[in-house]
Amino acid sequence: MSRALTDIVRAYKNMDIENLPSEIAEKPKGGLLSKSRDMSMPEGLDYNNPAVRVGKQMQIVRRHRDELKNDRTG
Repeated sequence: MSRALTDIVRAYKNMDIENLPSEIAEKPKGGLLSKSRDMSMPEGLDYNNPAVRVGKQMQIVRRHRDELKNDRTG
């Protein structure tokens, strides 16, 4: 196996796909004295980061693979 491929396999095995934060953020509870959201902070995941983009794609692939596996056994 080439070195580049082994690095990719190692990165895939080390990726923590199950614990990626959800895209749907909970709505802040508003009130008169509640802390306002800082507009400079990005909301949700940073899709400019390649690791986040690959992780989300692998999450989708894993979900579909599990659905197929469950359909086959059921």
